[in-house]
Amino acid sequence: MTIAIPVSESLAKLVQLSGEKRIELPVVQGWQSGNFYWMTNIRMSELAEYFRPFFERERDGKKRPLTLAQRTLNPSRVKKVAQYILKGCLPHESYVLPPVTVTVDISQNETFEFCGVEFEDDVGISSLEAFTPEFGTLSLPASATLWLADGQHRIRGAIEAHLRGEPLVQQETLGVMLIPDADGRRRKQMFLDINKHAAKPSQSIIALFDSGDPYCEIARAVLMGVPIFEGRTALEATNAKGDDLFTMNTLKECSKLLCKGLEGDLSKLAVSFWKAVSKHHPDWQTVDANTNAETLRAETMSFHAISLNALSVLGNHQHRKGCGLTWLKRLNQVNWSAYNPDLERVCRFGGRITKNTRTAAALAAYFAQQMNIELD
Repeated sequence: MTIAIPVSESLAKLVQLSGEKRIELPVVQGWQSGNFYWMTNIRMSELAEYFRPFFERERDGKKRPLTLAQRTLNPSRVKKVAQYILKGCLPHESYVLPPVTVTVDISQNETFEFCGVEFEDDVGISSLEAFTPEFGTLSLPASATLWLADGQHRIRGAIEAHLRGEPLVQQETLGVMLIPDADGRRRKQMFLDINKHAAKPSQSIIALFDSGDPYCEIARAVLMGVPIFEGRTALEATNAKGDDLFTMNTLKECSKLLCKGLEGDLSKLAVSFWKAVSKHHPDWQTVDANTNAETLRAETMSFHAISLNALSVLGNHQHRKGCGLTWLKRLNQVNWSAYNPDLERVCRFGGRITKNTRTAAALAAYFAQQMNIELD
């Protein structure tokens, strides 16, 4: 049975009980490590009020280093979160912000009070389920301090989003995990426990999953549309190992270098380009199920990320000139050996390949020279 819950002005209430001001929040109660915790939601329009003490706390870490329990707020990250939220609120867009973790600091003579909900008989719930101790109301002293153990940039970004686009985010909420922490004794360890084992997704995983980046979309089209990339591309790692010859993050980089500034069906353009490369590249033509990828990676430049970047730069240039793809037939004129002495001071320094914007452009110019292509 579906129960319609009307949107109220506020999810929390400020009440007066026995002369004491208290905050009441609808919560779901849980249990971890011998302690209760509670899950709730707070409207973005109310975040500034709840977390003002946290953001106004003293930050003089040099004079009082032992008072610190959070890293310094990064304004650039806050701006990115705010932009992400505002964009996600637009039609046909979306965003996801995970719950933040908050410690609730109260003085020792104050208490947390949780009251489970008992449903009425007419809401269609059996008598055995009528009392649900996990769902109810949490009552906190109005003087309680909410301290962000994890998620300060999400909270601050949401506050900025509300300030900049109030109509868009007026009814938006953010999930909050509340953990009791009398006198703030656990907050530092909580921050470390949450963050020290955190692993950021690799650039390859971002390229594989990100639906908001058009170049990631193009890279996925290339992965699925060009046979040589299927089964030979590392989808998680950022360095090709084992049987892999390419990486997903390289396909994303190449998509941007190849398609930047161009118009039309860019996924189709990129797929056609890499199909032509695989058709005419002397080393790519030899790849089959029995290919020793490790040997190819060691002895040729043909599968190095910088070579694909350079080909993408050249492809963008040729497309702007309306040259089509016939020039790729001259790929066999390039010396693809990893021991090619011409690579010294182009992209190899001290015996090691260096990949950056400058060396990729220099290698593209070298390929153009080998293939008799005139650059502007």
